[in-house]
Amino acid sequence: PETALQTLGIFKQELELRREHEPSERWACRAAEIGATLSHTTQTAAAPEFFTIALRVFARRTDRREAFFIRNDRASAYADLGNLSRALADLTACLQIAEGMKDGAMTQQAHMNLGEIQRRKRDHRAASRHLNCSLSIARRLQDTRAEGDTLVLLALDAEDQNDTESAEASLRGAEELARSLKDRDLQARASKGRAGLEFNAGRFGAAATLYLRAARLLAGGP
Repeated sequence: PETALQTLGIFKQELELRREHEPSERWACRAAEIGATLSHTTQTAAAPEFFTIALRVFARRTDRREAFFIRNDRASAYADLGNLSRALADLTACLQIAEGMKDGAMTQQAHMNLGEIQRRKRDHRAASRHLNCSLSIARRLQDTRAEGDTLVLLALDAEDQNDTESAEASLRGAEELARSLKDRDLQARASKGRAGLEFNAGRFGAAATLYLRAARLLAGGP
């Protein structure tokens, strides 16, 4: 804990020095970088403060694209902390920004992330609406990776509602896309999802085979 506090103190001192000597957008970008770094450590709880510092600068500069990504990252940190309401608020703002900019890729991302948060809040109607919007946009943009990511989330939402048939169909679709992309991570997530369905159905041999496939796909990765 003491080391963590010292690290935060150093980051704050760095930002103060940058604030005095650098243009606002440069030290604000650094604040966002610090927030992202903290999000991937045991100090996630401190991350939103740094994202908020950055957001204030870019909100004043009306830099909507940068504000989108900062809010998106802050939402991820809030979600990891279990604060789904704040995550939802940030992602709703992200969707408004993306739609205002008429940016299809950003709109797809916002819908996908909103769908996952609504799923975790157990609002399956809202989750389904956002995830299907994400899927439709990804297909229109021919963004195969985004389509696969969305299918995995749709499978989770279907599984939460005990709709194993829909979950299986989504995961098989994701697997097919992953193979076309040669995306081992996406393929592993789809295999792992299917393994969970097989396990829940009591088909333990099939589950083991799929879990081993996922493990082999992830071997050597983080």
